[in-house]
Amino acid sequence: MPDLKRSGRGIVTMAFGKQPYIEMAKWLAMSIKLNAPDLESAVLTDSTDPELAELYTHVIPHEPYMGSQMEPKFHLDRFTPFEESFYIDTDCLVLNNLEAMWAAFQGQYFGIPGWRYLTASDVDQAVDVPFVLDRYQLTSLPKFNGGCYYFRSGEETTRFFDTARDLFTRAAELRIGFFRDGGFSDEPLFALALALHGLKLTSLGVRGPWTPLQSRGAIHLDVFAQECSFLKEGITVYPDLVHFPGGYRECYAYHREVWKLQRHFGRPTPPLIARSSTQATGILWSARRGTRNYAKAILRPRERRMAI
Repeated sequence: MPDLKRSGRGIVTMAFGKQPYIEMAKWLAMSIKLNAPDLESAVLTDSTDPELAELYTHVIPHEPYMGSQMEPKFHLDRFTPFEESFYIDTDCLVLNNLEAMWAAFQGQYFGIPGWRYLTASDVDQAVDVPFVLDRYQLTSLPKFNGGCYYFRSGEETTRFFDTARDLFTRAAELRIGFFRDGGFSDEPLFALALALHGLKLTSLGVRGPWTPLQSRGAIHLDVFAQECSFLKEGITVYPDLVHFPGGYRECYAYHREVWKLQRHFGRPTPPLIARSSTQATGILWSARRGTRNYAKAILRPRERRMAI
């Protein structure tokens, strides 16, 4: 494990494996450089792509002990070069200097944006809620999107991550959901670690990090104007950090803003035919999104309320 000298604060992400993940890491870095230029940034990667070193202030080589899939998240405290860190998934764009988010987590050693909690009557795809609550004699389990974690270096943080690492080794035993391509979901494991350490989620209201999962209508996004908004569960949210997970990476607004970033930083954009194809895919995705959300609202209203 690395013996790092940590200082300051910054954003940490990870990108390894297939090239699309490396490209998303570049896009995230460009949005940081544009909208939070005073923040340092670090990427954990197995890639030797020279652009990563140009865009990030720290490039951290992936080591075998860190594992693959989501497992490296459980070692964030070991490889971050910063005293204070925001871990952010690569499929995000930063829209401002994040000062309000840093302020919201002051005084905490580990924190996650969110406000929802699952109880024994709730059903969740990522975890057998009643089983976990009963096993650990808990009354609720935090529910959040795992695209953004805050933590600062220290003994309390190390103990928290030690708990999370131990839970990871017992994920199957704890009936934690896993991904189709392997690996366990990090969210219920970090949620359980939060509960066991007596920590609560940190609500940032309509600001902070948001995903457009199960949002309605248009997704307004302008990375250069530092603007984003969309309607979610009847409320308009204004993300400081917008996250496009999974199939939501097909959203045309995401790619349109990425192309603007690439031009701004002197990077090549896809040829016209590729951009047109991406736009057409985005239109189809938008239509499917509307149909899918309508069906979920009718058939699975409780699960809809659990979206974040």
